[in-house]
Amino acid sequence: QFEANVACKELGYRHAQYWTIGEVEGAPDAIHLDEVKCDGSETSLLFCKSRGIGVHACEHTEDVGLSCHNEDTRITNEGLLEVFDGTRWGTVCDDYFGQVEADVVCKELGYRHGHFSTIGEVEGSPDSILLDSVTCNGNETSLLQCQHKGLGVHDCDHTEDVGLSCHQEDVYITKRNLLEVYDGNTWGTVCDD
Repeated sequence: QFEANVACKELGYRHAQYWTIGEVEGAPDAIHLDEVKCDGSETSLLFCKSRGIGVHACEHTEDVGLSCHNEDTRITNEGLLEVFDGTRWGTVCDDYFGQVEADVVCKELGYRHGHFSTIGEVEGSPDSILLDSVTCNGNETSLLQCQHKGLGVHDCDHTEDVGLSCHQEDVYITKRNLLEVYDGNTWGTVCDD
């Protein structure tokens, strides 16, 4: 994890998550670093210990994937809301989660509004449930600043995971093509009259 943190810090980010991504089509042929060891104080990955630039005993099947971010929250491609506790990503339970909480998350991510639902268990989602019984007053800049039971403390399962989409406009089309409008407090549908 130190190595991932150093690489992301070098790029101007606070948090890192890494995995073995394997061979990626279109990637460079060269492998520059192998057996990289950082202590976390380095300002560049190149300052960490390694076998040396260009010296390796590995294949592209061992290439590293890296995700860097500044936020403590994210929304996956499947619409699953996740939070980061500093070492791992986890989901959020829907107990007490409402429009205020959705808007806090979306504003943290740079959007105006949030549209939430109970999404349930999503294949490939994190094992951990990190937040439950979240209540915000609307002034928070991060979901982690809102009241909750404590990181990792919950009485729910993944069938209660929160789904979220964020957007800039007061009009939203759901995944089922339902047109909705935001009145400043709640989302509502539009009649065909």
